[in-house]
Amino acid sequence: MPRIVLAIVSAAALTAAAHAAPGPQIDGVYDFAATAQENGKTVCAERWTFSDGIQTVESGEEVATSYFHTERDAGGQDWLVTTKAGSNGKPDCLGESTPVAIDEKKETRIAIIMRNNGAFALCPDPVNTKDGTPYTGECWGEATPVAGGVR
Repeated sequence: MPRIVLAIVSAAALTAAAHAAPGPQIDGVYDFAATAQENGKTVCAERWTFSDGIQTVESGEEVATSYFHTERDAGGQDWLVTTKAGSNGKPDCLGESTPVAIDEKKETRIAIIMRNNGAFALCPDPVNTKDGTPYTGECWGEATPVAGGVR
């Protein structure tokens, strides 16, 4: 799994979940590219497939699966909610491995910003400025639909 992205969970996001409605439909195939770069290239590129509540991530040699759904909170923020299910145990694009069997069934919530072209950015939890304007810092990466891969 993309540890760059999936390691972040906040109390604010968990509170927002209590007021969540269904989020955007994202079933399909996407290429994920991390925002972080080294020598002008993304540090991590992955293929993500979302289908019938299952997310499959192909990253390096790893193939990992999670359960997923999307939500929209009362403030209109969209969230990707995942629970790891398993992995083939091989190294991902960063050289790290996820255990083959996942004992911990913890939800991870990631703020997503939908693009007009069907892509979506994965971002830190939004905060409000002093005047109440929502603000999202630099996003971790973007999932772009593969041609013919989004339903």
